[in-house]
Amino acid sequence: MMAGIEKADPASTKYRRWRLWFGLRTLLIAVTVVGVLLAAGTVWYHAQENEYVRQQAIAQRLESCGAQVTWEQHRPACLGWIGSPSTFKRVATVVGGNLDCVLNELPDLPDVREVVTSNNQLTREDLDRLAKLDQITKVTIGYGQRPTPSENAAEEISPDEIDARLSQKIVVKLP
Repeated sequence: MMAGIEKADPASTKYRRWRLWFGLRTLLIAVTVVGVLLAAGTVWYHAQENEYVRQQAIAQRLESCGAQVTWEQHRPACLGWIGSPSTFKRVATVVGGNLDCVLNELPDLPDVREVVTSNNQLTREDLDRLAKLDQITKVTIGYGQRPTPSENAAEEISPDEIDARLSQKIVVKLP
C-alpha cells in the first residue's frame, strides 16, 4: 500500500441513494391532474376572449345607434399576469342613443349595470322593458330639453310613474 492512503471499508461507508418518495402511479395521476387543470384554465380563458369579442360587436352596434359605451375591467386580481387585459373587459354603462335600439341589445349584455337616457325618448313600453332587465341596477334619466306639450301630450310620463315602473332599480333624475 501506498503511504498515507488508506482504503475505506465498504461496510462502513454509507452510500446515500436518492429514493423516490412516490410511485410511478402517483406520478402519472399527478401529471394527469395538472394537465386537466391546465386544459380547464385554457377553455375558461378562451370563453372569456369569446365573450369580449361578442360584447365588442354589440358595443359597435350600440355606437352605430348613437350610444356611448363604457367598459369595465373584470379580471381577477390573481390572474394579472395572464393574457391580454382587454380579454376581461365588459360593457358596464350605456349612455344615450336611440333607446329602442339600445333596449334591443341590452338583454345580450349581462354585465351592464347602468343605462343613461333622456326623458324625451321614454315611453311606458320602454320603462316596462327596462324593468324586465334584471342586470340593470341604475337608470339615469336626464330631462334636458323638454318637448312642447303639443308634441307629446299623451306620452308625458310623470316622475312618480317612472319610480313606480322601475321600483326595483335606482332611478336618478337629472335636471
